[in-house]
Amino acid sequence: VYHRYGVDVPASVWAEVEVPDHLKARVAVVAHAGKELEAGREIRLLGKSEIREGLPESGASWKVKKEQWEKMGLTGWDFGELPERISSGELLHAYLALEPVENFLNLRLFQDQEQALASHRKGVRWLLERRLAKDLKYQRRNLALPTGTAAQGARHFGGSVVLEQNMMERLLLQFLEVDLRSSAALEKYSEKVVATIMEKGTELKAQVLGILEAFGDLQRLLESMEKSGNTERELALRIRQEMDALVPQNFLELHDSERLAHLPRYLNALRIRAQRGLNNAEKHRLKNARIEEFSAWLQQCEGNLSRHCSNEKRKALETFRWMIEEFKVSVFAQELKTAFPVSAKRLEEKKKEIERMI
Repeated sequence: VYHRYGVDVPASVWAEVEVPDHLKARVAVVAHAGKELEAGREIRLLGKSEIREGLPESGASWKVKKEQWEKMGLTGWDFGELPERISSGELLHAYLALEPVENFLNLRLFQDQEQALASHRKGVRWLLERRLAKDLKYQRRNLALPTGTAAQGARHFGGSVVLEQNMMERLLLQFLEVDLRSSAALEKYSEKVVATIMEKGTELKAQVLGILEAFGDLQRLLESMEKSGNTERELALRIRQEMDALVPQNFLELHDSERLAHLPRYLNALRIRAQRGLNNAEKHRLKNARIEEFSAWLQQCEGNLSRHCSNEKRKALETFRWMIEEFKVSVFAQELKTAFPVSAKRLEEKKKEIERMI
């Protein structure tokens, strides 16, 4: 409607519209034999009559499938290829997945597909960690952070040991928690994944060292400012809040590799901003006012988001957040250059686009 007619209809308006029944699709739940079990125009109400529980064969069928497929106390892939889904009753499906339990594995049936996949990925990781134990031990040693500046910066994040563990966990989560369904696939994957982990581990360590260096430089400046007068302390507080939001304790969990690469530049921009703010507090205040408008709007939008909102909306807000960071670079530290063209006008355009979405 917006692109064709130039009329902006907010999502809140659509939510209040009562759609006549004759304009709603009729949805039917049909058994394999073609018998219609339930139908209606409100899809969210379908299934409330407990169709699944009403099937006489469902309980018995589920029990039979569990006895047929489930195995406990496994220590290796000594079973055949695993189907992702098996039928259990006329309308029921079961999802087969590995389940790691301390020193062994279980092979279990799940009724929820997402839960099954999450469990299975952890089960595959359990197997790969044991198969690649020597290689992973070597990788852990390679992730050791040097003493000196890096160790000082790491204290804010729990110390070098904690950061090294977090880096390793990130690699294991990314490369070992995968959906493999056969012994042959596990074998093939284990042969090639080691080189990938080594390569990405080296890249990750370099990124973390760059972040720690920039973080340490900014941290020392802020500590110095906090010991000075009221104006300096107020500016230091504002910068510190932005620094902590940019690089929180769990930054390795939050940011992907592409974003990690930009964090040192953002931290350096904060440092330059603090230094220039000391020299001209009024100029800094005027520049910061425009940025705070966008930041406040973003914070309000994120606070009002429903937990059921679409990934598209979340992604749009995430994009807007990093546009603001780039805008800060362009306003306060132009010499560092931005990763992409950004301006107040571009932010306004993106803001309007998001407002139409949410």
